[in-house]
Amino acid sequence: MRRPILAALAALALAATGFTTAVSPTGQLGDGNITGVGTLGFDGAYANSPNVYYLGTLFTESPGVGGKYVEVEGQPRFYMTGVKGLSIYDVSVPTAPVLMGHLPLGHFQNEDVDVSADGSRAIISIDTVGVSPTGGRAGTLGGVYVIDIEEVVPGRVLRPQISAYIHERNHTSTCADDACEWIYGSSNDILHVEGKGPDDTTITRVGAGVTGGHAWNRDEAGIMISDSGTRFVVDPSDDPANPTVVTRGQPPANDRYQHNNVRPDALGFVPRAPREQWDEHPEDSYQEGSFEGTSALRAGELFIGNAETTVNPFCDNAGGLSTWDMRDWDKGREMALVEQLKPANGLLVTDGRPVVNAGLGCSGHWFTVQDDLIAASWYEHGTRFVQVDSSNGEMTEVGWFQPVVTEAGAAHFVGQVEVPGVGRTLDIVYNVDYARGIDIIAFDREGIPPTDEQLIGSWYQNLDRFQTGAFANTERYLCNLASTNGGAVPTGTTFADALVATAAE
Repeated sequence: MRRPILAALAALALAATGFTTAVSPTGQLGDGNITGVGTLGFDGAYANSPNVYYLGTLFTESPGVGGKYVEVEGQPRFYMTGVKGLSIYDVSVPTAPVLMGHLPLGHFQNEDVDVSADGSRAIISIDTVGVSPTGGRAGTLGGVYVIDIEEVVPGRVLRPQISAYIHERNHTSTCADDACEWIYGSSNDILHVEGKGPDDTTITRVGAGVTGGHAWNRDEAGIMISDSGTRFVVDPSDDPANPTVVTRGQPPANDRYQHNNVRPDALGFVPRAPREQWDEHPEDSYQEGSFEGTSALRAGELFIGNAETTVNPFCDNAGGLSTWDMRDWDKGREMALVEQLKPANGLLVTDGRPVVNAGLGCSGHWFTVQDDLIAASWYEHGTRFVQVDSSNGEMTEVGWFQPVVTEAGAAHFVGQVEVPGVGRTLDIVYNVDYARGIDIIAFDREGIPPTDEQLIGSWYQNLDRFQTGAFANTERYLCNLASTNGGAVPTGTTFADALVATAAE
């Protein structure tokens, strides 16, 4: 059977790094059973579609929060942020990540650790709870750290060090340039970093930006898009302190906020001819609302977002993945909603929406895109895979991986591997999970797709699993202890103690 071979290889490779890995002892991984097969050590069963493989978990990175994939001189790296600090992995073999460096930094929440193009600088925001200086603007905890990374042994050993800090509370902070010298914060801050290294770096607030919100996303072409309220598309290239607003768009009415944004193939964008020249350039013309013929979306004209609706025990008001038409965005045309994909909508029970989300709720979170495939974390529904047609924005759910206990926070593509026992190349995804650390999973584009019944049932996988909510609440309790007690749970604290403490709160 091929699946035990994959699991054994992952276990051996990950064990070499010193991290714990959990694999299925049954060999049933990927059989499409939606009632839960295999085990994940301390936290019970999991389920997955036939085209998804579970390869292991870095439990030592729990609670995990976010991450960033960057190639540094041809070496793929994964910069992972969690309550314990920043970890940097060599993912040249993504099924066997090798730790290159770690910075202990008790913090929360920093979902979108950002990294310079050359991998030598990371930006971490602290929000809500954290070990950080007090006071500052608005008198709140939190701030932004500039972390410079020294290559002690090039390509093998790294030393991340804090170079600068500013007490400006931002839920997320995004680099507006390749060097991360300009930073846009979610609290409408524009920050400027000068110098390099712990002894020669300063960070200052130079003023307010275009808008606040939840997070900014910078695409490969350097264009930045906000993700909450009115969505602004800005170009910071000429003057990062005063970015140019190119266009904007309105989010769906029922979304709390659009969580993060991706404009695939941004570097391939070629402007269309102005409307007054369409007679001379009919290949650039299009009809509003149509995606046939010349109206089809081209490179850099598709926009994808995901909505977060936390602490939502039902899915009736949940947001979802959405696609947007960005044709002629460079000429000021507002982006237009194309399609929304929501969980198990109108298919089962009375209204078809699952009623189990005891912890963080029925909500999507951070996602990434590889070619035409979306990997999206979905809190208590694990990692969801969605195929997107780049010519018209149509989406089709095609797979999932869902532990019984999960608070899936950020799904990142980290490479492709030809895996022994399968005989073809698989997409490897790291799902950073608040409750688990980093799950390493693989998607098989040529594998057996799930049936409609399996897809629908997967959203109900944790129904009546009382342990899910208990563990989620306990994890948040432990997470708070870790980030307010110097990164360590008090001596003598057990899982049972945490359960009792959680129940008392």
